[in-house]
Amino acid sequence: MSEWQVLHVEAAPDLADLIEADLWELGCGGIERRDADQLVEKGAALPPAGKSWLWASFEGAAAAAGARDVLAAREGVVILSLQPAPQQDWSSSWRDRFTPHHIRGKNGDPAFLVRAPWHQEPPAPGETVIIINPGMAFGTGEHETTRLCLRAFAERAQDAGVLSAQRWLDLGCGTAILAMAANLRGVPRVVGMDIDPDAIRVAREVLEDNPGARVELIAGELQDAPGEFHGVFANILLGPLKELAPGLAKKITPGGLLIASGVLNHQAGELIGAMADAGFRLLDHLTEGEWSCCVFSAPEG
Repeated sequence: MSEWQVLHVEAAPDLADLIEADLWELGCGGIERRDADQLVEKGAALPPAGKSWLWASFEGAAAAAGARDVLAAREGVVILSLQPAPQQDWSSSWRDRFTPHHIRGKNGDPAFLVRAPWHQEPPAPGETVIIINPGMAFGTGEHETTRLCLRAFAERAQDAGVLSAQRWLDLGCGTAILAMAANLRGVPRVVGMDIDPDAIRVAREVLEDNPGARVELIAGELQDAPGEFHGVFANILLGPLKELAPGLAKKITPGGLLIASGVLNHQAGELIGAMADAGFRLLDHLTEGEWSCCVFSAPEG
């Protein structure tokens, strides 16, 4: 069994939001966060006032040490510990923490139920079930950006004619949760794409747990995506979104939708500006906690 390492760091809450994104980029397999005002089990320790703790799990000592060195150079980050943890213990702990998520669409109507295979909770009328076994890729429904993208899609599905669109792309798909959501809600042809072959492998496993979903998975970058798309999910980070803006304008059919997330609230203005420069028009701006999701209409021509 591969030995997992747990990196424990402390930072101010707003900085901890950024560090979470960094940890995923650095290849962590899971993150636990604890804030000073959080409700915890009796006897559980809390960080000091104005601080947050993050525990990030890495497979192998080299990856963990590399992440530690990167974060140690960040101002305001305190490395508290780096310790080995058996993979089985981490997976069991993650299983205990993972709870079903209900995503609502327009007018608060039920849209999606994201749950693990061991959950027995039945869907509400109108809910589409997506089964996710928490694993090694980003996109379990636990993170605010994933929920925001699902909500944005659900809210615009009817009035934007999304369900009748021919093709959608989930760029940086992780588990392909967004791609599956689009397909299960009626989009007939959906492509999930990620530059990480391991993410594609995990996405294939997730699709096996969702036999009703039909998604084409491709390991590659935006330019490798075949043809044009009526809509694109891009739940990545601000830097890549800005770099990809001109390419996205060419890949989305005129007037098509771009649902972009992975940016903090204070970064949303910069994203909106970059997309405007590429010809996109802002349709909606959703927030949850410190995170934003922006819905754009692609250039008309």
